[in-house]
Amino acid sequence: MYIFSKLITCKILIMKKILFLLLIGLPFLAKAQYATSIITSNVANYTYVGTLNPTGLGSAQKLIITVFGGGWYNWNSLGETTFYIGNYGDLTVNRVTMGSSDGGNITLQAYTNTNNTIDFYVYTNNWVSYAVKSIIIQGSTPVTQSIPITNSGTVPKGTTLALNINPVMITDGSGNIGLNTASPDPGYKLSVNGKVRTKEVRVEANWADYVFDNSYPLLPLEKVEHYIKDNHHLPDVPSAAEVSKNGINLGETDALLLKKIEELTLYLIEKNKENKKQQNLIDLQTEALQVQSEKLKQLEDRLKHLENNNKTN
Repeated sequence: MYIFSKLITCKILIMKKILFLLLIGLPFLAKAQYATSIITSNVANYTYVGTLNPTGLGSAQKLIITVFGGGWYNWNSLGETTFYIGNYGDLTVNRVTMGSSDGGNITLQAYTNTNNTIDFYVYTNNWVSYAVKSIIIQGSTPVTQSIPITNSGTVPKGTTLALNINPVMITDGSGNIGLNTASPDPGYKLSVNGKVRTKEVRVEANWADYVFDNSYPLLPLEKVEHYIKDNHHLPDVPSAAEVSKNGINLGETDALLLKKIEELTLYLIEKNKENKKQQNLIDLQTEALQVQSEKLKQLEDRLKHLENNNKTN
């Protein structure tokens, strides 16, 4: 019993020590999430965030730079932008922005030194408040390290290197998402610069069954023909120039195409009725011609019979 009591006491003491260490260490862990916080007052500021070796095989490295914030009081700078940079083969820079942008106040710049290494800086010349963290990973060596962040108002040494930054995914302050575009359209929740492949798309739209109402003004085909000759597209359908400029609304377009299909069905029904009437008329005329043909044959037979009788007499 004494030994059991001692074990419990030891466990309690160990748990207290672990809890104490966690309470002491949590502030440092939280602080380590962002190594440096920067506030500038409308002056040029270069925040060093890391260096990569020259591109090519044998020097593969990955650099991750995350920037939180932007303008001092800008509601649209509440998000976090992360740059994923790699030097394997070619220099690749991918950008992901979550929450909102930096307000357009912060850019990523790169400078090539005399030894061909590439230094990266977060640059601003505006009224901004932001925090930065940066981590580098060696490709062939299991080394991960945080980059010591430094600030300077002096232009970095070296030659400016133009960066081709791929906007992999961007979100703004209103929850609009852009894929492969740096500027999501504020009028849409999703903007995609490229092709989209999916299993299913469900669109809510007003359907066009009103075409089948008796009061629907179906345009005569002659007027449709004149409209096509003058405008080179169907009535109510946008022109190729309009679609090229504004794109199409899938729901509206599907409803419009259905409307045209329903109109076409009504035209076919009308033409079918006309064809039946014409066929009935043709059938009657054919029957009348057959009757006349039979009567004519009878007359010819009688005439031949009379001629034969006259020859005999």
